[in-house]
Amino acid sequence: MPKFMRPYIEGIVDVIGDGHCGFRAISEHVGLTEESHVMVRRALIKELKEHRNKYIEVNASEDRYNYILDGLLPPKNPSSFAPPDKWLTFPDMGHIVASCYNRLVVEMTTLDIGVSENFFPLRGAPPINPKSNMICLALIPNHFVLLSLKDGCPLPPSSTEWRNHRSDEAKT
Repeated sequence: MPKFMRPYIEGIVDVIGDGHCGFRAISEHVGLTEESHVMVRRALIKELKEHRNKYIEVNASEDRYNYILDGLLPPKNPSSFAPPDKWLTFPDMGHIVASCYNRLVVEMTTLDIGVSENFFPLRGAPPINPKSNMICLALIPNHFVLLSLKDGCPLPPSSTEWRNHRSDEAKT
């Protein structure tokens, strides 16, 4: 994590590092077990398919939409190591996770890996208690962990795609 963020981290859940780690971390956050990572994939696929036109618009093409959908599909053997094309990816899947679970999703990482960003749900009213409903995922080289952050911690900027594609209700 960026050094300035370390004092704001309350806890870390280090999930199994088998290529399903991003989905395992989400599963842990929503009250399931790590082994429920396939259920998370299915929920995200449902979200993506039910709002297909919006996600094609957000991702700027049907080809990119299909690439993301294929990445969410579980590998043939979901109990084995997931190949890189089946990993949770940001920013591709940030809004899908946020909208599916109606939670702010924070991706924290270092600049040598990527960009830290917030992903808000694209539609619907914001969660009543954003802190308890925030999924904070930290990306370290080729692995996600689930973070708990202290009150008052700084957060990265919001995704520009959210500003461009949010509903009027989500804007509140």
